[in-house]
Amino acid sequence: MPSPTRSAVSTMAEVDWKAAAVALFNEAWTYIDRDDRTADDDRSMLAATLGSLACWRKVGTQKNFSISDWQASRVYALLGDAPLARYYGESALEHAKTGQAGPFYTGFAYEALARAAAVEGNHSLARTHIAAATALAGKIRSEEDRALLDAALGEIEARLPGAS
Repeated sequence: MPSPTRSAVSTMAEVDWKAAAVALFNEAWTYIDRDDRTADDDRSMLAATLGSLACWRKVGTQKNFSISDWQASRVYALLGDAPLARYYGESALEHAKTGQAGPFYTGFAYEALARAAAVEGNHSLARTHIAAATALAGKIRSEEDRALLDAALGEIEARLPGAS
């Protein structure tokens, strides 16, 4: 593979990394929300997610890193890759705590870890992470944000054995 030319490198320096990160994040969601994804859609979803993550690493904050890692964890969970879902969930939690991102983002990092544990088949660990996220949900001021986290946790709980 040839190395990038000088003009390609200078063009990359002119990229609006934040705009690219947001656009790729949103692009990934168009796939995440679909129940009828094809294998090509899965590859596009993953590419958009990792592209967004890479762009945020150029210009983002700890909060942005947490959000992008959370999305990567979610995507890997959808693809059935528990180790990478867990890896990015752990990274999301670390960035949320380091950046003092607050209970919403920290709660969603635990949601990512619960989802990864569920994919892995470790239902006890999934419930532990759900409990941690639920405790944080009570500290979220926005009712809308709390409802988002509660809904995501409910979705995971409903898939665990013994769910009512």
